[in-house]
Amino acid sequence: MDTPIELSGAESITLHLPAQFRYLALARDAALEACQRLQFPEFDCYKVEMAVDEACTHIIEHGYHGEVPPEEELDHPGLTVVFAPHTDHLLIEITDRGDGFDFDTRQETSPDEYVVDGDEQGLGLYIIKRFVDHVEYQQDPQHGNRLRLTKHR
Repeated sequence: MDTPIELSGAESITLHLPAQFRYLALARDAALEACQRLQFPEFDCYKVEMAVDEACTHIIEHGYHGEVPPEEELDHPGLTVVFAPHTDHLLIEITDRGDGFDFDTRQETSPDEYVVDGDEQGLGLYIIKRFVDHVEYQQDPQHGNRLRLTKHR
């Protein structure tokens, strides 16, 4: 079992966000903060930030089929992002109640395909899988979808 890192000021960060793009800046800022607390190299911090942004954007666009209107925010489950620092890695867990998908068979688009073919889908998964060290996705009808991203130091 993973034990959170025992450094002063390195406790977990938990965000509960409405399914609106304007709140993703909070998730990006928290990703950078968590990485900086673990003293990740600067470039790795930006890679984690982008992976988190892509994952949250995917949830809003595809899981919830777009932003939730402001008047429905309070009754909508939105998404939860937890940044859990450990001695040798950062674990990020993103949960939502949107439509899930088959992570293992979902096609990703490489940057070359994206540019040449004009594909509009799949680049986000490509980024997520290459910017963190381990990706795990789980659908649970009772507890929602869970995406776990791990980045090692």
